[in-house]
Amino acid sequence: MAKSMFELLVALDKLIVFSKPVASTVTVKLKPGMIVTVINDQIVLPPTEGYSPVYVVLSDQDEPVTIASGTVGIAFGDMRFVTDQVESGTYEAGDALVASTKGKLKKKDWQNGLKDEVIGYVEQVTQNAQAPAGVLLTVQFK
Repeated sequence: MAKSMFELLVALDKLIVFSKPVASTVTVKLKPGMIVTVINDQIVLPPTEGYSPVYVVLSDQDEPVTIASGTVGIAFGDMRFVTDQVESGTYEAGDALVASTKGKLKKKDWQNGLKDEVIGYVEQVTQNAQAPAGVLLTVQFK
C-alpha cells in the first residue's frame, strides 16, 4: 500500500491531539492527512459531505504501534499541513475545502448552500506525481 504524503507545518503543542479506536464500519485503512470524525467514541469517516466537526488523522493505521494500541491518533485546532488526501479535481490557492465521505478534502460546492461546512482553505498547490489527485495541498485548517 502506498504511503500518503502528510507534513504538519505547526508544532504539535499548538493542537489538541488524542487517539480513539476505529469503528468496525470503516472499511478503508486510515492514513495521515485523512479527515475523520468521532461518533459513539469511535473514529468514522464523515457520514455526509461537508460534515463537521472533523479531525485530521496523524498516524497510519498499518503502523505496528497503531495496530498494538488499537487506536489511531487524530488532532484538531488551527493548523497548516501538506497532504495528498484530496478528492480528484482541480485546486487553486484560496479554494474553500470540506470533508468528503471518503475521508479526504474536497473543494466546496458553493451551489450546495450552507450544507457544506468549510473546514479549511487551499494555501498552495504543488504538482507531484505521487499524489492520487496530482497535487499536494498546503491547507489552512480551521
